[in-house]
Order: sequence, then C-alpha cells, then structure tokens
Amino acid sequence: MSGCPFYGRRWPERSPTLRAVGGNECGLDFEHNHACLMEAEGRHVDYYSCPRTMDLQSLLDAGRHIIRFENEDGNPHFLADWERGVRR
Repeated sequence: MSGCPFYGRRWPERSPTLRAVGGNECGLDFEHNHACLMEAEGRHVDYYSCPRTMDLQSLLDAGRHIIRFENEDGNPHFLADWERGVRR
C-alpha cells in the first residue's frame, strides 16, 4: 500500500474522484499538478506527515467520506477507507 493515496493521482475539476495518472504527481497539488513535495525533498512519502496534507486538513476531514480514488479495477474507494487501512 502506498504511503499516500494522492500519490500519482490527479483531481479532476468538479469531481470527488481522483484519477491515477502515474508518476509522482501529487493529487493534493490540484492547482499546479506538481510532483510529490516529500519525494522531491528526498523524504519517504507519508500522507500523515505531508505538508500539503496538513495545509488541507480541514478539507480532508470534511470530505473523507466523499473523496474517492479509482482502484486498478476501476471501482472507487473512499479516503476514509484508505485511512482505516493504514491507521497507525
């Protein structure tokens, strides 16, 4: 399981479902579609210590049952499900 559900994904405008785009793009950098900030700094990709996650925490808290990610089979799963799967 990836260290971040937003890694390698893009958030289409007006959609709660992020799409896999591959590479190291950060789905939370929805304004610029830049690469993962943590990886660029040489750190391990970790959703729970990411500066972008921390900056957007209120959005993520409110949307954890709405924000979705496509699985490899095309079925979506929710941020809340991902968080439960990696809970510390």
